[in-house]
Amino acid sequence: MVKKQAAPSPPDSDHVESFRSKGDQLISYKVGDTDAPIMVKHTPARLAWDIWTHNQRTKFTPVMVMAMPGFGKTTFNRCVIHYLHEHDPSYSINYYQNTDILVLDRILENLPKRKPAILVFDDVSYILENLRQPDRIKILDRLSRIRETIDPDKETPSILFMDYHYSYAMPKTFRQSNFKVYLSVTDEERENYMKQMGYQNKTKIQNYIRIFIAMMRYGRFWVKNPSNPAEQLTYYTDKPFRPALVSNYGELHLTLFHKIYGCEKCAFKKSYDKPDPDFWVSLVKKYGFTRVHQWLRIYAYMHTGRKTLLRMNDRSILAHIGDHHKQSKIDLVAIVDLLKQVRKTPQTEQEALFMLGLNSMEGRIINHFEVTKKQAKKALEEADALGKKGSQETIDLPEIEEDDLDLAHSVAQYAGSLTDDDADDFDLEAIEGEKKGADFE
Repeated sequence: MVKKQAAPSPPDSDHVESFRSKGDQLISYKVGDTDAPIMVKHTPARLAWDIWTHNQRTKFTPVMVMAMPGFGKTTFNRCVIHYLHEHDPSYSINYYQNTDILVLDRILENLPKRKPAILVFDDVSYILENLRQPDRIKILDRLSRIRETIDPDKETPSILFMDYHYSYAMPKTFRQSNFKVYLSVTDEERENYMKQMGYQNKTKIQNYIRIFIAMMRYGRFWVKNPSNPAEQLTYYTDKPFRPALVSNYGELHLTLFHKIYGCEKCAFKKSYDKPDPDFWVSLVKKYGFTRVHQWLRIYAYMHTGRKTLLRMNDRSILAHIGDHHKQSKIDLVAIVDLLKQVRKTPQTEQEALFMLGLNSMEGRIINHFEVTKKQAKKALEEADALGKKGSQETIDLPEIEEDDLDLAHSVAQYAGSLTDDDADDFDLEAIEGEKKGADFE
């Protein structure tokens, strides 16, 4: 580890603006009982200053924070907001849960008028994805007009922190934000980062990926020492820092964030409504503690994305089914019904019956049959029109193997998707015959 170099004492937290000094300057930074060297441009106070100055000019500053659950979105928000509030105490700090965004109108109307505000919405991606498009657009439009709600003259500044679990879950409305923060890396996200931040930033993105992997794999990561490029600064995970990749006015850089201790003003405040005892007691009486607990865990997981709500095996099953469903357009309801029937049979026969039931679901063959039927019907209509005109042009029917047609026909009839009239329409001899002067090939 690089020895701590002589450096000026850190500026008092009440004067965040003093962090505007040269970005590569190495300072001594104290967090709790830990004292660590850090470059000014990597401090959360420097990022807070940039957000504040932007907000003073534009009056509305969205900050998009992206990470999978458990990678520090709440810690990052609280850290940066702490420095924002230390610099400008006039801001009110308002924390909300993800489901609170569904009552956004009520939230905005209750904000103090003409008072600067910081709004934080915890992981909203799961909530917004499940909304109908008109409802989602309405919410995003209201979010972009916060300053108009708290001040009709649009002179009162507001800052919006929005947390997402996936980069492309960020609405297009906010992808143009001057401040975007990335706290985790996955295989799929690597390419997304390149597309969103530009391939000209490939080196910086790859450097952050290297740092992130080192943090997760070895419990420590390294950053180049500007005073001596041949050496590196070594940081141990959460002692006190974690790394974030920040797009700041389009410039990519690291920000090292940490937990905030002893500041109640910036603490994450719960905004839940008081639970209704009558509702929950009646629910448990009707269905029992076990079933209510089981389905409440599933419902909470679907709305919050918190992995700890489900057992590891349950999460694994969901992940496998989700991956398979993305690759194959399967009828989930049909498979649910099949499993329901199979579970009623003796255990020794269940696997064979399950396999037999799955093999009988010839979805792709039925789909092929329906497409071919439409093509043939269209060709017959065109031939009919040509025949009425007395034209001798030929019409090409789609190529149909008789065996394939019989198989598709049987499957479709088995699935109940054909009526007797449908069967008559697909008589091979009629299709291959001549019709009103038009030749069929």
